[in-house]
Amino acid sequence: MGVVVVEGGRKSMKRFSKLMLKRINWAAAVANEDEEEDDKRPINKCMQVWEGSCMTEAAARKVFSDAGVSHYWDLAVNFVDDDA
Repeated sequence: MGVVVVEGGRKSMKRFSKLMLKRINWAAAVANEDEEEDDKRPINKCMQVWEGSCMTEAAARKVFSDAGVSHYWDLAVNFVDDDA
């Protein structure tokens, strides 16, 4: 499972949402890998869980906290890019 958090303007968010939810065929992306394995995996899919705007970092953290995944926010905020 992966979690994607996206920040942007209205137009770019609409385009990104369309890409993730309609244009990419998530089931086909792993079809070749599944042919080699006979185990029964769940269907690969992408779902939008929440959409909205947060004006402050505290408000964004509260969204994650209310969903019971505040550690995702902590990971994203504390990430350090070693290449930079």
